[in-house]
Amino acid sequence: MTRSWYSVTLLIVLLGLNSASAIDQQQDLPPPALVQQMRSAADWKQAVSMQMTIDVIGTSDRPNANVGHIVRRFNFRRDGARVEWNGDRDLLDDAGHPLAEHNYVFHEVVGDKTGLDSEALKGELDGPTFIRRDLKEFQNRFVQDPDYGNFLEGAMYGSQGQDVGELLAASKDLKVAAEENVEGVPTKVVEGSGPYGTVRAWIAPSLGFNAVKFTITKRGNDLFDQKSVDQMAIGTWVVEVTGIKIENVSGRFVPIGGTLTHIVRFKDGHTDRSVSRCDRREIVLNPDFAALNAFSFQLPEGTRVTDVDFPGIKYEFHDGKIIPLVDQATVDVIDQQVAMPSSTPAGVVNVTGTSMQSPIGASRPVQNSKIAEPPHPSSEVWIAAGVVMLAVMAICIIQLLRRANGIRPG
Repeated sequence: MTRSWYSVTLLIVLLGLNSASAIDQQQDLPPPALVQQMRSAADWKQAVSMQMTIDVIGTSDRPNANVGHIVRRFNFRRDGARVEWNGDRDLLDDAGHPLAEHNYVFHEVVGDKTGLDSEALKGELDGPTFIRRDLKEFQNRFVQDPDYGNFLEGAMYGSQGQDVGELLAASKDLKVAAEENVEGVPTKVVEGSGPYGTVRAWIAPSLGFNAVKFTITKRGNDLFDQKSVDQMAIGTWVVEVTGIKIENVSGRFVPIGGTLTHIVRFKDGHTDRSVSRCDRREIVLNPDFAALNAFSFQLPEGTRVTDVDFPGIKYEFHDGKIIPLVDQATVDVIDQQVAMPSSTPAGVVNVTGTSMQSPIGASRPVQNSKIAEPPHPSSEVWIAAGVVMLAVMAICIIQLLRRANGIRPG
């Protein structure tokens, strides 16, 4: 009996030593491996359903600065490339009261081949609804933009869409700069620099290699997208994500909340500041999307829908489908000329299982001190658009001439 207990005790001790050794090996990973583990820690977002609240307050001492207070509340669902947002947005006055003329409900879905977005003032039955063909840009807005809570996984402004993990992975001087405790959690402070500034991530191996803090600092020749901050009359540009809370959800460590602080100090002495707080709840990994009726879109019968790429082409919503109000030949030409990987299938667009959502920022009056310049279409884009419009006009004229001569399209 004594020998049996001795064997069991020895086995427990050996298992404990092996576990401790494995943990030590994980914590002694080189910087590139730490960054890769951090990036992999976010793959739970590929299949998830959750509720989110984002509270953003922007302030500035610049005259006529575009600042304010916005609160967004929404359901978020994602299944790989398919994404859905459904909720509301309030613009608040200085006392925290909603401004009725700036409070919206929205529903946005990115599907397999098309995107839809709709937005209406609260209390109204419907608002403008749009078909979107550039699904990559549409999707990235909601899975990579810091404004939609993605800063908890390292999404940042001003780096050509690259997040903290990508910036660190590309750094030529990546290193573990320090070991620090953040609210009692041991972390490795991984640091690297590049064209978009100096980046730091406080990575916690004990929390599944999630980062519990991020920072990016830009000054001088560091780029904000394509311009240096010096060219933009900025002295220092700093984004800091702190207070990241991590919880175990179905065996995965998931960030459930945190705060992004964005401070821009201009050379003339003025300062812009925004503070964004994100809270996640009701998190379900790998949910039953069919049971949730996810990625489907319902509109009042007869709702008019506009094609973002071809505003002159109108559609109507009938029986769960979007029907073009032009003949099939015109739709075929549009589909061929757009030549995008996500081009809309010819004819009827079935909304169920596709996507829809309006860019919340499209009509919002607050930009939270974020500095960005609108994209400038290239000459090739304008030429391609002109060719498509000429083709559409030609087909319309031919159809009118046929009808005038009593010929119906066959």
